[in-house]
Amino acid sequence: MSSSYMRQLFALLLISLSFNTLALGKDGHVLVCESTWQQLAQDDKQKIRAILKTVPSKEKQRINRYLNLPNQQALTFANGCNWPDAIKRDKLYDQYKPWHYMNVKRNQTRVSKDSCSANKPCITYAIHTHLQQLKTALNEQQTWQALFFLGHWLGDIHQPMHVSFSSDRGGNQVKTSSFYRHCDNLHAVWDYCLLDGKSNKKWLQIMQQKMPDYSTEQAIDITRWANESLQISRLPTTGYCQLKGELCQSLSHPTMIDPLYVKTNQQILLQQMSKAAQRLKIILKKYL
Repeated sequence: MSSSYMRQLFALLLISLSFNTLALGKDGHVLVCESTWQQLAQDDKQKIRAILKTVPSKEKQRINRYLNLPNQQALTFANGCNWPDAIKRDKLYDQYKPWHYMNVKRNQTRVSKDSCSANKPCITYAIHTHLQQLKTALNEQQTWQALFFLGHWLGDIHQPMHVSFSSDRGGNQVKTSSFYRHCDNLHAVWDYCLLDGKSNKKWLQIMQQKMPDYSTEQAIDITRWANESLQISRLPTTGYCQLKGELCQSLSHPTMIDPLYVKTNQQILLQQMSKAAQRLKIILKKYL
């Protein structure tokens, strides 16, 4: 089989994958929270349904616009988990922009509980803050906002490019070489392209039927979750940096996104999303 034919076949394969679904940008958060929803007990679902009824119409419509849904579509928990992204352009919520991620040094192999604080907020601080808010909420607004923030933060902390380096904006400036037209940087590959090609229903089936079971894990260890993502960021197969001892150096060339890359890292991302869903279930069971 000629190399020219293989290149054409590869091009057709990737183009066919490119436009079928969204992923951890929008649908990825929906997948994590829908997977959690399907695992929750009925009494916990009833609590969430009651909370959803308190969300103002303005915010429901904001979520629907962000997800390109009809303005009056009923709000679900899974769609609500995109609210923290839907508010990014609203200056009233600018303080939360750095809460979506954690920046680390290029020679840093682990993070600690002290890596973030009120003076230096990041994703671990975000989860801790909204855990406490959900537990001690004084009104309906605090409750639904904490619920949506937590659902979103659990997705973000399990996306490896959200525990990464500020010098390349979490992989946004790491160029890729592939036929994905809408994923020309590594962060976008992990946000969107790794999960192109299947419907949300199919991805949910895969997450629930083929991924490892983390339900026996009961500890809420936020720092551990961040470290798991950092270790993935530093893996050679992630194509994020070049290891030289403990130093994770910037790449001098684009990262090749070929079928082997997709197959390897798709499984890693699905495992991370399954962890996020099951860990979110533990949080909601404990704090709702």
